[in-house]
Amino acid sequence: MKHLLTITSNSFVQSVQKQLSNIDLWSESKDSIKNREHLRNGANICERWSIAVEQLTSLYWRNYIPHPWKGEPFKATYMIQFKKRLNQIINIRSSYEQSLRFNPSLNKENFSVTKVFAPFFNLNPIQFNPYTDPQWNSAMDQFENLMSNTDPGVAKKLREHFQNLRSNPQQMLVDFKRYSD
Repeated sequence: MKHLLTITSNSFVQSVQKQLSNIDLWSESKDSIKNREHLRNGANICERWSIAVEQLTSLYWRNYIPHPWKGEPFKATYMIQFKKRLNQIINIRSSYEQSLRFNPSLNKENFSVTKVFAPFFNLNPIQFNPYTDPQWNSAMDQFENLMSNTDPGVAKKLREHFQNLRSNPQQMLVDFKRYSD
């Protein structure tokens, strides 16, 4: 049964990968919000399946009298790692776009999409496997180094923004959600 659940989980990952393979993740286009939504949907599918399988094997099938589940609850580790990768891509895109939004003084030439996302151009982050993890981690480190110069300015603008909203807790909640990335 574990083998069947592993195969099914991996099939879900392949299906999500196929659906997301046509998305250009590193370009600046009007579809970037739509692309981020597709990535979130893919991560949501992975999350829901892994939770469902874990609940089945930890709660329901343990009490199934004819064939009870024995052993540890099943965890779809490959799917969980793929979901983590999708969330990392979402966070990368969001942090870049929010940096542009909150720091309009950024020079478009020095902070262009081609320069900031250059570490990712030789990678296909959707095709996740353990062998590409070191390359991905290296690209993430390079990206974080590029973004570290802009972070203090963006943090200052966000702080000012939330100071202005201090009297409106509902709007603060909405904005916390919007800028959580």
